[in-house]
Amino acid sequence: MADEEWTCGKGLAASAELPARMGELTDRLANVLQNHMGALPVADPDGKQEHDAYGRLVREYRAIASQLAAAAEAMESYRGLPACPHDEAVMAEPAAQEVFEALVRAEDELLALLKQRSEENHAMLGEWGSQGDAPPGDAR
Repeated sequence: MADEEWTCGKGLAASAELPARMGELTDRLANVLQNHMGALPVADPDGKQEHDAYGRLVREYRAIASQLAAAAEAMESYRGLPACPHDEAVMAEPAAQEVFEALVRAEDELLALLKQRSEENHAMLGEWGSQGDAPPGDAR
């Protein structure tokens, strides 16, 4: 059986998981912030200020999550784009490699950040469990 031809549409579809997962993560962060809002004393001026700040972020994160999900769905929908000729000279220009290298660096930096945050958040979960129902002091 011959290998299927790789197309840019298949490449887009193969990359759709990244914005989908980023959207899920952003939505989960909005959930954490929204949950935290319930603990804030809105009658207190400082509590109201924090509540309003979190509320704004929840709305913005939900919009971002929705846009990322829509982009992921669009990327997946382009799987069937037909192959077409590309200008190989443009693809061979240094700029093509530079922008791809910048993408890889950004992915590496994001991976390092996510690893660090995951370790910190796991530690917070451990603290939470050791304190019964009381949440840890750092409410991120």
